Amino acid sequence: MSLNTRQLEVIHTVIRTGSVTDAAEALEISQPAVSMVVKACEKSVGFPLFIRKQGRLQPTPEAKTLFPELERIFGGVERVHRLVDELKDSRVGLIRIAATPILADNLLSIASQYFLSPRPQVQISINSLPNYEVADHVMTERADFGFVLSPEKYLDTRVIDLCTSELVCVAPDNHPLAKYDRVSPHELIKFPFISFSRSLPLGSLIDGIFRREGLNRRIAVEITQSSTACAMVKAGVGLAILDPFALLGANSHGLVKIKLVSSTLMTAQLLMPANGRVSRPARIFIDTVSETVKTLIEEGLL
Repeated sequence: MSLNTRQLEVIHTVIRTGSVTDAAEALEISQPAVSMVVKACEKSVGFPLFIRKQGRLQPTPEAKTLFPELERIFGGVERVHRLVDELKDSRVGLIRIAATPILADNLLSIASQYFLSPRPQVQISINSLPNYEVADHVMTERADFGFVLSPEKYLDTRVIDLCTSELVCVAPDNHPLAKYDRVSPHELIKFPFISFSRSLPLGSLIDGIFRREGLNRRIAVEITQSSTACAMVKAGVGLAILDPFALLGANSHGLVKIKLVSSTLMTAQLLMPANGRVSRPARIFIDTVSETVKTLIEEGLL
């Protein structure tokens, strides 16, 4: 006749504690109940499991043979319970994120620090991609969610605006324009310009600033990453127009932000799967990003 799980748990606890009293306390049942289960188990298996020696229960050789397997079983159960608690508290898991580089390098680096500090066992995977590839990764479920910059539209995803900020002119802190509060395209074309290709969303948006004034934008250096633009500006190669996200952290040292006369807005957006389903850790990470954005706005950084 086989033993049920509860009977095995009692036998395991009595062997581990060496006492009916301690086993009863650990199992939160009465001592007579433990004794009754032990007797029922011995009757069921057909051989003794314990002998009393010097006032304590000692496992028989047969019980000692069973003990390693009981340890494995109930050690596994304990690990499952611990894992359930960790999942409930979102302290384990994998979060897959696709993000445009400017947000991955700046916003997500700050949010990740806040998120991981109390959750060191959660793993975050961030894939830096162009906007359209971020959307594709979310739609095909290669990423749990994504972060992009407008103005593009994305089908088959749920789009949530995180914040809207103005593009700014970026110059070295010793540049002649550094003392200005605002600059116009007419002033900018007097200096070498570092910018994105017109084929990129940000490049097209910047190009529109000059076209509305009837000016041809002259690009001295064409780049694909905001971090490259910042490095070029620091080196004195020229000026750039960037999103404020590019100037978070170390990128801002030695640089000044100058507002544009005609404000041009860009929105940081969260792309979610159309069904809106994400894991608990993923939802907490999204909340952390939202709180990070609010803090940056309050500090005047965005």
